[in-house]
Amino acid sequence: MTTRQLLSHTSGLTCDFTYDSGRGDDCLAKYVEAAKGVALGCPPGEALSYSSIGYNVLGRIIEVLTGKVWDEALKDLLLTPLGLDRPMTLPEEALRFRAAMGHLGEPGQDPEPAPSWDLMPRSADPYGRAIATAGDLARLARVRLAGGVAQDGTPILSEESVALMQRRVVDSPDKWSVSADGWGLGWTLYDWNGIQGYGHDGASIGQYGYLRVVPSAGIAIALLTNGGGARELYAELYRELLAELAGVTMPDAFAPTGRASRGRLRAARRHVPTRGRDHHRDRAGW
Repeated sequence: MTTRQLLSHTSGLTCDFTYDSGRGDDCLAKYVEAAKGVALGCPPGEALSYSSIGYNVLGRIIEVLTGKVWDEALKDLLLTPLGLDRPMTLPEEALRFRAAMGHLGEPGQDPEPAPSWDLMPRSADPYGRAIATAGDLARLARVRLAGGVAQDGTPILSEESVALMQRRVVDSPDKWSVSADGWGLGWTLYDWNGIQGYGHDGASIGQYGYLRVVPSAGIAIALLTNGGGARELYAELYRELLAELAGVTMPDAFAPTGRASRGRLRAARRHVPTRGRDHHRDRAGW
């Protein structure tokens, strides 16, 4: 099993594994030890299957190589060089800022606040517990569009690494389950009418985040919501923005299962910052 297989979800690990190993700095080490009992679904390299375990193993590898806990390594190696001081990994850090409450509910109903602001253990950090704004996601994407260089000229990734992360590793047999037709090293990849793009989406309790990047058009679109039909709203907003900004038509394979109302779509578009200025709680950006 290799790190590239872990990044592309082809390691043979075919399931998620939630394990609360406490709040200590050794939580990832304990998680990986406990995950030894999780059986492989297939031999490494044979098939694609999204699995959170692999990304926690990657987080632990980073800890071993750097001698730092995951939270510190993330900030020292990525966030601080990018000048990002708002992304965080611990819920108490969010007290410094205004933070949205996640909401749950069926489509067509008024969503209710989630029963808890944070239901995930600290050991979930590498696979899905980072907290950020849509503007932060857009700034992260900008590094990829700029060939691995931050806005102030600080090198973050080599051009070779950026190219590798945009290269397809494996095709996806089920495009809708991962919202893409393939996986690269840490990103989902797409080919829409010859226009290639990549990105990722994720969801926790009542909170949804989406990031899509179209390198040939120089466009990155980020959207964060706190629930309430976010997937359908995002898909329609994304379809319209791609058509408007890049002349890209989203194929039916990536179309939403239902349509957001025009009123909600217009409301979402009003939240999009212009020319890099973040406002309206930084909900969305390009």
